[in-house]
Amino acid sequence: MVLDLSKLNPKEDPKDRPKVLLLACYDCKSVDEIPYDDRYLRDNKPGHDQNRNPFLHAMVERHPNHRGMLADADLVVWQHPDGKKQIVEQFQKGGSPGLDVFGTNLLS
Repeated sequence: MVLDLSKLNPKEDPKDRPKVLLLACYDCKSVDEIPYDDRYLRDNKPGHDQNRNPFLHAMVERHPNHRGMLADADLVVWQHPDGKKQIVEQFQKGGSPGLDVFGTNLLS
């Protein structure tokens, strides 16, 4: 089943929706949720500077010398089972269709 994003409030600006950071670790075959920290605006760019997010640094320390990918997602999409499944599938593809970076046992 595909998550129907049209069900989200159409009057709400997507950049104003609550976010979650997702750290996908290629070595552990895991996806960790990290609270999005909106205290630090980026200089001369839209959005927030997550490099200053203390939760991010604490989570990265749990994956020493591992390879991974960091992304953000709308919290409401990530919390929906179909949304989570689709996001994990995107991580598995590594951004390239057909490339199964994690194998088939991610989050099992």
